[in-house]
Amino acid sequence: FSALQVHLLDEAVAGKGGGDSRRRRRRRRRLNHKQSTCCDQAARTYEVGLTASAGVAVGYTQIGAEGYQRWRGNDCEYKWGVMGEACVGVSMGVGVDVTVSVGFFNSYDDIKGRAYFLGGGVCFFGCAGGTTIGTQLVGGKEIGKTIDTGGGMGIDAGGGYCEAWQMSEHREWIRRVKKKCPSGGGCFPGHAVVRTPGGLKPISQLQVGDQVLSVDAAGKLIYDDIYFFGHAERSAWAPFVNLKLQAPEGLLQWNLELTPDHFIQMCQANCSWEESRTVPAEQVLPGHHVWVVTDSGRLEIALVISTQLVPGSGLYNPYTLTGNIVVNGVVASSHSSWLLDAWMPLEFQHHLPAIYQQTFILGRCLYHLFGPAAADAIGVNNNGELPKEATSSAHLLAAVTILAAASQVLLSIAAVTALSKWSWQRVPKML
Repeated sequence: FSALQVHLLDEAVAGKGGGDSRRRRRRRRRLNHKQSTCCDQAARTYEVGLTASAGVAVGYTQIGAEGYQRWRGNDCEYKWGVMGEACVGVSMGVGVDVTVSVGFFNSYDDIKGRAYFLGGGVCFFGCAGGTTIGTQLVGGKEIGKTIDTGGGMGIDAGGGYCEAWQMSEHREWIRRVKKKCPSGGGCFPGHAVVRTPGGLKPISQLQVGDQVLSVDAAGKLIYDDIYFFGHAERSAWAPFVNLKLQAPEGLLQWNLELTPDHFIQMCQANCSWEESRTVPAEQVLPGHHVWVVTDSGRLEIALVISTQLVPGSGLYNPYTLTGNIVVNGVVASSHSSWLLDAWMPLEFQHHLPAIYQQTFILGRCLYHLFGPAAADAIGVNNNGELPKEATSSAHLLAAVTILAAASQVLLSIAAVTALSKWSWQRVPKML
């Protein structure tokens, strides 16, 4: 357990009782963007490119890049800068395209120099596509991916190579950050239990397509489909927040373990489902209230009587279509910390699960179209050892959704602007 790092357990106090008598647990300081990027061991690019193609494609891209380069002890080397990139290859498409892309790389220096790409996209006014980048066109080491968006019609696919060169570069050593990195992401332990139409089942045995007890937006208990896993690691160890809950009459008790950055619905006082706020588990304190399912199958509110950090094995995070899940009889969100947490002010943090729920709409569409086969193809079903590369596929789908939505908005604005300009030009002639 010492490998979990003492900082994840620092200041953790089991509080009992309520009011002024309860002892409060000091929250861990949130990581900023640079620290989170180092912990993710990732580099990112933000690209605008122009490509001309007619069987053979040539293009130029302006790149803003930032991210992790390497560890030195507990310190992280973080770099950022501007690059230019020229590409040549073969393409099915014909025309001139302007694209906006976001790239994800293993390290900052992987962005520079020569690399080979294979990619494709689909356009129906708005475009969405992706590219895999490696050290060789076939059989090389994968060093990154990009998600592309733009405007147009049709289907395109191609491959080739690019040469990227540094135009400006800056670096900074982020000190003593490695020990602050969270372990494992937002999850439940392997021994957690969910309720299915066929009875209770360990969370570690669930598969995409299974139905589990959940709560919809109106606060109604339903059985809901699992459409992908954010984590599924049977051998992982992590610290979990243990919430001990008690019914108002004091006869029933519940226990739920979840990682500190996993979201859960709570109230500071007795409230309705619509009035509850969704916060990270580390922010739940004795005296707060969370939602539970009683033995009679009713959704009720229960009092938090103690919280503490405990070690546990297994990391499992099934995502339901509604974005909620009942685990050990306690209602929680399917979502945990992700891309926007470092940027979101604390007073608006409770909106993050709803935002993340919308970004995964493409994943839900794929599930509705193809069922569990979609999760198998992407690699986000529960096989007990879901790798980091597989879970990033779900995040890539979410980024595609965001970029596609953004491109549709920009295209709509451009269309309205053009129509307005044309209308005003027509007015004098009509008069």
